Amino acid sequence: MTRPDFSLENQLHHPHIAGVDEVGYGAWSGPVVVAAVVCCPQAMSPDFLSQIHDSKKMSPVQRETVFRTFMSHPEMGQSAIDYVTVEDMNRGCVLRCTLHAMAHAVQAVGAKAVLVDGCHPIPLDIMQKSIPRGDGKSVSIALASIIAKVVRDREMVRLSVQHPLFHWDQNKGYGTLLHRKAIAKNGLTSHHRKVYCRRVLEKGL
Repeated sequence: MTRPDFSLENQLHHPHIAGVDEVGYGAWSGPVVVAAVVCCPQAMSPDFLSQIHDSKKMSPVQRETVFRTFMSHPEMGQSAIDYVTVEDMNRGCVLRCTLHAMAHAVQAVGAKAVLVDGCHPIPLDIMQKSIPRGDGKSVSIALASIIAKVVRDREMVRLSVQHPLFHWDQNKGYGTLLHRKAIAKNGLTSHHRKVYCRRVLEKGL
């Protein structure tokens, strides 16, 4: 299995490069969570690097293990989190809000260059490169994805305690059949993205 490495970071020839990614863009409820990560490769052991992969291909336990290890060893690098709230998404363009949140996270870690997962550049006047499926190619992006995923999943589990009818502890806010049925039966909460859920309310499942 091919795993992310530092090849893309090395191509930028810059000492302070951030990888940035988002989680939750396509969900029907909850925030979009963005993370930016600046790595110190020399502080990362081969064993730790072997645990890093595209977050979607990792189990929750694997993501939590990498998250806890990175967060408890500041010598490995820096990270920053930003959010796009449901209120922001209900008022405006989700993509634009997400790119601005990415910019804020990159500024928070003080990066001078950035690798962005996806196809859209962020609104910052610094050296940057957009990398489709970057979380499977770059360690910095992969770590950003893992951190954002763990933070968002924890938030959705927390919200699920308050709103158990929507099973967010299981679906993490995505439009699964169980979630759609709950919306059709119970309506929306303040944590739902209205534009995403409108079809279920208007036309059913």
